[in-house]
Amino acid sequence: MKAMRKFELFDYFPNCNSPSFDWDAHNRYFDSRNVIFHAKTKAAEYPEHWGCLSVKTVISGVENFFIEREKFALTKDKYLILNHGQHYGSQVYAESEVESFTINYTEEFVALALQALLTNEQVLIDTPDLDADNALEFIQHFHDHDGIITPALRRIYSLSQQFQANYALIEEAYFDLLKALLAKQTGIQTQIQKTPGLKNTTRQELFRRLVRGKEFIESNFDANISLNDMAQVSCLSIYHFLESFNQVFGCTPYQYLIRVRLKHAKQMLECKDISVQEVCQSVGYDDVSSFSKLYKKTFGISPSKVNLKLNY
Repeated sequence: MKAMRKFELFDYFPNCNSPSFDWDAHNRYFDSRNVIFHAKTKAAEYPEHWGCLSVKTVISGVENFFIEREKFALTKDKYLILNHGQHYGSQVYAESEVESFTINYTEEFVALALQALLTNEQVLIDTPDLDADNALEFIQHFHDHDGIITPALRRIYSLSQQFQANYALIEEAYFDLLKALLAKQTGIQTQIQKTPGLKNTTRQELFRRLVRGKEFIESNFDANISLNDMAQVSCLSIYHFLESFNQVFGCTPYQYLIRVRLKHAKQMLECKDISVQEVCQSVGYDDVSSFSKLYKKTFGISPSKVNLKLNY
């Protein structure tokens, strides 16, 4: 009997609206195989469904995810970690193709890898707080690309371009990414310790709520969102949210909103043939003069001069 392959590559978006589509069979497939998902589309929509441990990125464009009834945008400067058993929906609607890339893990692979990692002396020294029961139970979903996870993702992306030829190497790369996820989790646990609260369970829950507000800001920076909106998403009172956010992330929610808006404005000005007026409106500002002053104060150059440099 031919052995079942442990790794598979999906290079298309399955059509869940087809009468023949079977969600149970689809979930069983992902529960039994480590699937690399790498596909392009202009339009795709998936209702809330079960998911395995996964790390999701977009190489280009924006993919929207719906987690606990809230909408969050995944852009190319971030990656998304979803826990095993997390229910979520996703959606792509764009004028240009969105290139989506995801690494999916089976429970079996994770269990065997953790068994090896949790008995490795060097790993235990580097990550002394590892707990086998919740070692990969992530509270924070969205993360900026970094020197921990991103290199491992890029390696799998590169290997998957010749999937059959690199099949043996892909298993090694999967293991390396899982090890990186453990290191990332240790850093998050350190951040949780900064969160106010006497009990660890209280700190974890408060951190979870603050992260929800932070991710809401990142996904809705172009809208007229208020402190009350952020606090409501976080299920906290305004002043509790304000004080705790500042304590954990080192800035106020509004200061963080400004950072996110200006980061996106800078990317737009440097990468697109677009006017300052259009950029201003695209990142949630109405007054070009105020936007330009804020931009210059932050980056040391006015947005109009960025345009002139690019068009010179």
